[in-house]
Amino acid sequence: MIALLGAIAMPAFADEPFARELDAYCVTADGTRTGVAASQDGATNIYVWQPRAEPIIIRSVHSRRTVSQWHRLLDEAKLDAMPTSEVPAPYCAIERTERGRLHSVRWELGAGPQSLAPIFGAIPAAKL
Repeated sequence: MIALLGAIAMPAFADEPFARELDAYCVTADGTRTGVAASQDGATNIYVWQPRAEPIIIRSVHSRRTVSQWHRLLDEAKLDAMPTSEVPAPYCAIERTERGRLHSVRWELGAGPQSLAPIFGAIPAAKL
């Protein structure tokens, strides 16, 4: 499923070592995943994946400045210093790929790190 998202969400230059990619999403107890995948160039896919159903993907474009602001908020929240953890559904997560390295932070629904609340609220996935 994640590989499919990468194929859909990321532009051709995503393989470049300095491209920054972002995926913010929530997974419900039944396995429905709702989120947004954003490329540094502003290409954004808002998606809903339900078990045993075709994914719903809405392609939109945010400015590079908006996506860069999301990354700046993640930097200020020190996302890369937060530990990676496995959390059973329902949960929310933010995943960022930078310089070819994926870092993922998950938390129980409603119990997220306070430092990530502003960024998760700014990304359209939180409003789906």
